[in-house]
Amino acid sequence: VADFQPDLVIIKCNTTQLAVFKTSSMAGDSALLLNTTGTLLTDVIQSFASTGFQVGTSARSNASGVTCYYAAFATDANNDLSVGVYAGDGLDNKNITISPAFTPIMAAVKEDSSTSAIGRWRGDHTGDLTSSFGGIAEAANIIQQYNADGFQVGTHTDINQSAVDHYYFAFKSITNYTLAGNFSGDGLDDKVITVGFQPDFLFIKGNSATASLVLRFASMAGDLSCSVAAVACTTNQLQSLDANGFTVGTATNVNENTVTMRWFAVKTPVYTTRRPVQVMFLD
Repeated sequence: VADFQPDLVIIKCNTTQLAVFKTSSMAGDSALLLNTTGTLLTDVIQSFASTGFQVGTSARSNASGVTCYYAAFATDANNDLSVGVYAGDGLDNKNITISPAFTPIMAAVKEDSSTSAIGRWRGDHTGDLTSSFGGIAEAANIIQQYNADGFQVGTHTDINQSAVDHYYFAFKSITNYTLAGNFSGDGLDDKVITVGFQPDFLFIKGNSATASLVLRFASMAGDLSCSVAAVACTTNQLQSLDANGFTVGTATNVNENTVTMRWFAVKTPVYTTRRPVQVMFLD
């Protein structure tokens, strides 16, 4: 399903199943939920291969007759993606060194735990704030800052639970290919956000407990996008990926009035054969 071996795959099917992801740091037939609590799963995203990835029988990635959308990303000579795992120790100001080393524009972490395991990400946040993948507001003491060779985490159990493995992925800032930003929601329809390029993959989350992270894949037709939560894909959220950005509708999870909405956008690079791609497949 691709022309390279991925290091990160994100899948969301158009059904009432949670979104899932797998990195090359996850051993064997294992993957994680992108939202809410949960330990490593099997039979979802089973493995990576030289031309893509393999899924199992789980309805989260291979429900019969359902369209499932994916984004696949790989490391390459440009060192624009890093994936890894670290063991939590509960200590403050814990620096996570990534390889290849760079200052991320976006880093996300999900822990292998049945408690306090909501996925977290930090994009253009100020101070000590981090957004969740789930339906909660931004909080401090999680991903605290970006470093020249990675990122720093605090003591929050969602990001640094003692004796628990934490899986991360991080993207480098690449002009015209990756960008993180924010806007103030106004609740008005057809709100255009300028990015500077046409994204192939984009997600957005507001600083509120209204709803979970919303994903838009380049392969989606019409006005469709998907929450990472256990709901089917729907319209009036991330309405389109445009030549210079994207358009949002009136849904509160992408455009809640007076709420800061944070987004991360990726464009498929053209300078390497190992590149992020987005397509859909029907099972």
